[in-house]
Amino acid sequence: KKKKTLLITVMRNEGPYVLEWVAHHFALGIDDLLIFTNFCTDNTDKILDRLEIMMPHRIKHQPNPKVMFPNHGKWHIMGLRYAGHFGRYKAADWLYVTDADEFLNLKG
Repeated sequence: KKKKTLLITVMRNEGPYVLEWVAHHFALGIDDLLIFTNFCTDNTDKILDRLEIMMPHRIKHQPNPKVMFPNHGKWHIMGLRYAGHFGRYKAADWLYVTDADEFLNLKG
């Protein structure tokens, strides 16, 4: 059985790069994306919403819960804690936590 890999990230205002970033990680074999956003002003959140509609089995976009609790914790930590409540997280064999401006580079 193939091991399932889930990528988790928190992003804000990555609109110009988000399609390339998603395509890059899917091309590497990442199975599933769980993406938390906060206060996007460049339509990153709308792009991710549309991608989720197009690929609901591969992309899940959620507002970062810190938006509701501005005085609690850090953005990344809140997103990662919240990730544990999703079935995608529980079903994954491997987790890859990264920033939205990082592109995984595998050399073999």
